[in-house]
Amino acid sequence: MKKNLPLLMLLFAASCSIRAGEYKILPGDGGLINNINSSSAKVYNAGEPRLVKSEYVEEKNFMVNETQLAKRGGSVLNNKIYRKDFYVNNSVAANKDAVLHSASVPQPVYKNKAVNVLGEVSVDGKNYRMLETEIKNFVMLIDENGKLFNKMGRLQNGRFVLLPVEYVVTPDNVVFKDVMASSTTQTKPIRGFDIKYDGVRLGRMWFTYLNYEGGKNDSGRFQEISFPAKPGLIEINNVGIRVSQVDDGKIEYVIVKYE
Repeated sequence: MKKNLPLLMLLFAASCSIRAGEYKILPGDGGLINNINSSSAKVYNAGEPRLVKSEYVEEKNFMVNETQLAKRGGSVLNNKIYRKDFYVNNSVAANKDAVLHSASVPQPVYKNKAVNVLGEVSVDGKNYRMLETEIKNFVMLIDENGKLFNKMGRLQNGRFVLLPVEYVVTPDNVVFKDVMASSTTQTKPIRGFDIKYDGVRLGRMWFTYLNYEGGKNDSGRFQEISFPAKPGLIEINNVGIRVSQVDDGKIEYVIVKYE
């Protein structure tokens, strides 16, 4: 109860300073404030990691004008692009101990203590993340740089109310950083192509051309292509390949043209 006393005092102070007609005290809600002009907030799903960035990774396995060897089922030439998504857990921690001072109610902040991020809200056109406090539905706010806003708020059922009590943060250089319990996922190819060698059948050497240009996370569209199983120059979708040796298990070749 002692831990919750500062925020209970905050609630009392906020309720005493509201303007008539803009807020009301709910008799069945323990005196909690409800703002009829509350704003909507983006609330995160509990335990769901937050996407922080995406990167595109290009994969190539070929060199032009150099002899190469591919076994049956392997790539003769591929040029694929994947997307990597990077996530962090929805929690932050302060870089030092601090206190949010008001006229009557201090709110402590503890160094390196993980604090859950409940969602995002816009205040005066600026985006803030909402941090969980020890009292249910009451939140601190940090901007995109991790700096504390000088007011707190109340969050309930996806609606946000900014409380009128102002704070002074001491020290003023306290910053919240993401707690980097991170994960990375990689998509299937989203662009590019792959030419695979499929061996020799009925005197012909076979290839599968996979096209990922659809931009979707699927297996791509494929085309089976064959040529007489002998050395010489072949072309697959504008890729020139000079075959020097070929049998059912492998192919030796040089990429002579790639556009």
